[in-house]
This record gives sequence, structure tokens and C-alpha cells, in this order.
Amino acid sequence: MNLTIKALTPALVDDYLSFFDTVAFSDHEAWAGCYCLFYHTDPAGDATEDTGAWNTAVRRARAERMIWDGALTGYLAYDGDAVVGWCNAGEKRSFCRLRADSSLWFDTEKVKSVVCFTVAPDMRGRGIAAALLKKVVEDAAGQGYAYVEGYPADGDGADAFRHYHGHPEMFEKQGFVPVRRLEGRTVVRKRLKA
Repeated sequence: MNLTIKALTPALVDDYLSFFDTVAFSDHEAWAGCYCLFYHTDPAGDATEDTGAWNTAVRRARAERMIWDGALTGYLAYDGDAVVGWCNAGEKRSFCRLRADSSLWFDTEKVKSVVCFTVAPDMRGRGIAAALLKKVVEDAAGQGYAYVEGYPADGDGADAFRHYHGHPEMFEKQGFVPVRRLEGRTVVRKRLKA
């Protein structure tokens, strides 16, 4: 594997869309229309554009607009020229669902949140999510963030779809510590050097 991690920019919009069109959920069709917008949607918003209808064309167009506007940020993992993974990471306040959940919205520090990892089915278990997380932390330190925060589900890694937030062990190995325990998951943080 020849792994390269790139920050999502408008120049990579076609790579992003192609990954979600054909690869990301090829083994889990129920999530195929997600385009990693769930945490960017207002839980009280219009279901026809958001999670209620799973309108793939609408969500795809919205993802494209958000990439061009800089509102959808994160990192793509490439093996050669092929996208094999994605990590949705950005300013915590940019995620509507984090702001709307009082159990997750608990301070005003400058936090970079990691809400989702998606790895190509045939590439899982090869350290791609860990490489993506490492890149998030490296870049966040130079972007003025105080912390990087994640939301791993409790339990082992047997169910890839239960652990789309990342495995607890992956965060622990990279120096994240628990800051809040919730039902079924833990909020973990890594403090960045000033």
C-alpha cells in the first residue's frame, strides 16, 4: 500500500464524490446516500434534504457545495490514485448535531472534532483510519486548536458500522484521553501543544 493523506479542497471534490458514489458504502447500501453530511444537518431541520428522505441527489449536491464553500472539511486517504478512506474533521462549532446535543457541547475551547471515518471495504484493518487521525492531529496543532476531540463507540471493533467514529483503542494509542462518558460512547480529547 502506498498511502497518502490529503486535506479535502475543492480541487479534490470529484475524488470525494466518486468515493461516496461507488466505494464508501458498497457493502452497506443503507448508508449509501450519506455523503458524510449527518453531523452537518440540523436535527430539527427539513427531513426532505437531510436524513429523513436520504435523497441521494440532493445530499450529493449539498456535499459538493459545502466542499466548494469550505464548510465540509476533512482528509482523503489515497492508495496510489485511488481514494481508500475519508475522515470528517473540522471546527467543532461547524457540526450542527454537536451543537444541538448538550452532552457533547460543554465548553468554549477551540476544538477540532473528528466525527466520522469511512474506509473502503477491502482496505479495512490496515491502519488507514489511524493514519487519517494522525494527520488531523498534526494539522490541528498548526491551525490554532487547543484540542482534537473524538466520539468513539464503546466495545470491540467487530462491527465496522458501529465504529464509524473510530475505535477507542485507536484514539488511546494516539494519546487521547476520556473527558466524558456517555451511554454507548466516550468523548475523548488530545490536548495540543501551545
